Amino acid sequence: MVTHVDAEPAGVYGRLLASRGWRVEEVRVVSYADPRPPASLEGVDALVVMGGPGTVSGLHPGNSGECRLIEEAVLRGIPYWGVCLGAQLLAAATGGACVPGAGAEVGHVPVELTDAGRRDPVLAAWAAAAGGEDGRPTVMAWHSDTFRLPAHAELLASSQRYPHAFRVGPSAYGIQFHLEVTPVLARQWLTDDSYRRAAERSLGPGGVGAFLAEHERRAAALEHQAELLMGGWLEQIARTRAIRRAVDCAGGARG
Repeated sequence: MVTHVDAEPAGVYGRLLASRGWRVEEVRVVSYADPRPPASLEGVDALVVMGGPGTVSGLHPGNSGECRLIEEAVLRGIPYWGVCLGAQLLAAATGGACVPGAGAEVGHVPVELTDAGRRDPVLAAWAAAAGGEDGRPTVMAWHSDTFRLPAHAELLASSQRYPHAFRVGPSAYGIQFHLEVTPVLARQWLTDDSYRRAAERSLGPGGVGAFLAEHERRAAALEHQAELLMGGWLEQIARTRAIRRAVDCAGGARG
């Protein structure tokens, strides 16, 4: 797992990985533009990249060791889960780009699946279980940058303002929104001056308090969504491994 700041850990996703028996090794990336890859992928079964503050718009993937690590993971078929910044970096690493958005999106927003999203085994199952009557799950958004997708990616879900989920290849997912943030973590974000100023600019007078109250109210539902969404990805990984083992065994038997 790659993290960028203490304020943006894996949260609910981390607890889910632990409960499913995954051994998580955390690597901290201090500079997005450090040309050295932050870790080796040898022995890595999946790569999770979390969020971070600031902007990486205009990042040149060729000068970013983190982007090269992500590109290698995708090329090798290693399952990838990128959250917020991790989603933007996936886009940049695979031929798209991180770009400035037209204003920050902070708050609880509904997202709608595209046709590709409704066909996607991970997103479709999540939305069916979490989307309510209109089929649009409400998620927590907190970002100002966005991404341009590489030509071979599939856009899976969007809010009214921004793209929010996409897939590159069979198992590399970029998720712009946050389901992993507990109310405790949200309050911690707002004790940081830079996070709080960003929220105040986006939400206006009184908006921060209303945001926190809304997040408290939705906390259980968002945690359940996190378990559904990442849980679906983990189940897809398990299915793929089982199929590969079956194919390998069949090949060995024929030999």
